[in-house]
Amino acid sequence: MAQETIKKSNKKGLHPKEEPGNGTLWKQHGMEDVYFQRDAQITFWTVLGGIAVAALLTQITNLIDGIQMGRWYLLLYFLTSIMLITNSWVTNLWGSLVLRMQVNILYALIQLMNLVCLAILCLQVTNPLTFFVAGGFFVLFGLFMDAYLMKSGAWVGFTPEKIKGIKFNSRVYLAFVVLCFGAAANLFWYPSVAADVGWGVLTLFASIAAMVMQHFTMKQERKELGIP
Repeated sequence: MAQETIKKSNKKGLHPKEEPGNGTLWKQHGMEDVYFQRDAQITFWTVLGGIAVAALLTQITNLIDGIQMGRWYLLLYFLTSIMLITNSWVTNLWGSLVLRMQVNILYALIQLMNLVCLAILCLQVTNPLTFFVAGGFFVLFGLFMDAYLMKSGAWVGFTPEKIKGIKFNSRVYLAFVVLCFGAAANLFWYPSVAADVGWGVLTLFASIAAMVMQHFTMKQERKELGIP
């Protein structure tokens, strides 16, 4: 009888001690779980990032119409959106490689809100005021993610000096939040073409600065962690 049970188990591709119901099969955790969680999160981020790209593409006609009406400065907001989408995807992808990030409801919710704000931002490239409101919340949820990662132990592999650098970058992003909401307040109370142009130039340079910061952060971590 026992031999028949073994044969049936082997036909199903199971070890004799790993028959469904005793839970043994699901106790074999290791690197496979790490890869699964990483792949699942990358898929989640990529899908949400794709929504932001699609949202931006829906504004092409409105953008062209605006430029033909003399609102050339809208290109600044369009280019900023491209920078933010690119930097967001690269940052999230890199984080999945160097951080100890687990599938978690709270983190998924924060990430969802962050990327939804990015999609809304992309829908508002022809409306600078709401563009900056969405941008402020986008960066703010990014700071919430950093706070969660710090509290959850995701930075466990970093040196104290590295963590100090991450906290410094978070303060820079906090300045970006102030900048976005300040720009929105200015455009609400004192709307003008000059303000649209000025804030557009500033936000484009800020998005470029964020990409440069991320580039050098990744370059340093490649060296420290031996990543090719």
